[in-house]
This record gives sequence, C-alpha cells and structure tokens, in this order.
Amino acid sequence: MPTPEDIWADADLPARRLAGVALNPSSPQDVLLRLLAEAPPAARMVLCRDRILPDAVVEAVLRHPDTRTRSFFARNPHVDPAQRARLVDDPEWFVRAHLADAPRIPAGRRPRPLPDETAVHMLSTYDDELQHGGLYRQLSPGLRRSMPTHPVAKVRALGVTMWSGLSAGTRAALLADADDEVRQRAERHAQGEDPAWVERELPEWSCHGRWDMLMHQALSRAVVDSVLTAPVTEGERAAIAGNPSLPADVVVLLSADRGCGARMERSGAHREAPGTHS
Repeated sequence: MPTPEDIWADADLPARRLAGVALNPSSPQDVLLRLLAEAPPAARMVLCRDRILPDAVVEAVLRHPDTRTRSFFARNPHVDPAQRARLVDDPEWFVRAHLADAPRIPAGRRPRPLPDETAVHMLSTYDDELQHGGLYRQLSPGLRRSMPTHPVAKVRALGVTMWSGLSAGTRAALLADADDEVRQRAERHAQGEDPAWVERELPEWSCHGRWDMLMHQALSRAVVDSVLTAPVTEGERAAIAGNPSLPADVVVLLSADRGCGARMERSGAHREAPGTHS
C-alpha cells in the first residue's frame, strides 16, 4: 500500500489544488463531503488527516468504504481524540494499527490522550504487535499511574513494567495476583533484582535477553567484571553504564569513558546511589 509520501508525490496539479480546497477552513460542508466522496487520494488524505472536520464530515469519514481514507482520520492530530476512538473496533487491521500508532505531530510533543475506556480496550484486546510506543504515548497520565492496580488483569500485567517505581505494597500485591500472567511477570521482575539469579541466567551469547539484563537488572560483581574485561560483544560496557546496580568504583571508571559517560548522563545513573537497584 502506498505511503502518504507516495500518494502526495503521485498527485497531479488538479489533485493538489483540490487538497488546497480541502484544507481551506472556509470550504463549506457540502464541498468537503463531495471531496470525501469523489476526490483523488491526495485530497482525501489532506481532508481526513490535516484539519478539524464538521461533525457531518466526521460521520461520513467513519463510514467511508475505503480503508486508507479511514486510516488517515485515525492519525488526525486536530480532531477530538474521542472522534478518532470510534475507529477502535474498525474491521480492518490497517486502520486499527494507525489508531494505535498515534497522530503525526512534531517531535517532542505528546498527542492528546485517547479516552481511558478506549485505551483500556486497546490494551486488553489488540495484538501485541499493536501495543508499542505509539499506543503508550496516547495513554492519559491517570491511566498510566493506575495500570499496576487496574481492575483489568491485562492492564495490570502491562503495568508490571513500572516495577522499579512501585511501592513495596503494590509489588507484593502483583506477586500474589490471582491472574497467572500478572503474577508471572511480577515474579520475573522480582528475580531481576537478585544478582545471583541474573548471573546464573545471563545468556553467554549476544542476544536481546542478554542486553536487556545487562541494562536493567541487578548485576553481580562477577558479571560487571566480565563485561569490563571480556565483553561478549562491542558496546556492552556502554550497556551497563546506565544500570543503577553498578558499584561505586565502576560508576567512576565508566564516567571517564566518553561513550559510557554520555549514556550515564542520559539515564540519570550518575544521580543514583551507587550500589543500589530499585
């Protein structure tokens, strides 16, 4: 399926002029509806993705038979998120994927959150491949805070990833959770705080699991020394630089390394109490 860039590059001059009409805030509703029904893809893309729309046009977009047209609206940053949320159960995976992806906005800005009930539905029912950074950027602050204690088990399971910032009481509740997935995820996070377990389970070859453990889990002195003296692959010294479990002398050592020091600065590890892991 062509990308938005492809659609615009392929548009001829008349199509681009129609796109200008679609963007014009003074264009009457009946003109917008006609463009939605008859205009070429480039004009429909601009109409559905790049402006606020009258309610009647929104209704027509949501009922539009063209998957791509609905997907443009799914990523519109200008409309009320509750309007975009109405695509949450669209029959086409492509549309749901664009809703999860979040609107196209300038770097450094966060999209307006989806309604909590919509976000919970997506977290509970969407495939794992749709549950990525774009969806999480659309969660309200209140929902993010509530995830570890949320009444929906699937949401609690995802909230376990906040483990390092959870209170002892919340951790204990997750470890005793009635839901198997929640409890198992909590147990894995708790194991990651045991340096002996990490040392025992750390893969001896370069892989995603090894990198994740080196970066985020509690490291024994033996593991730290092995990375410093005989790393399995290039970059492992920098990988452990942001780990808050590093001993104080290793923090000092890596701080003097330009690449490692930059990573520590970004992660905030230089501000953590040396030798602790939360």
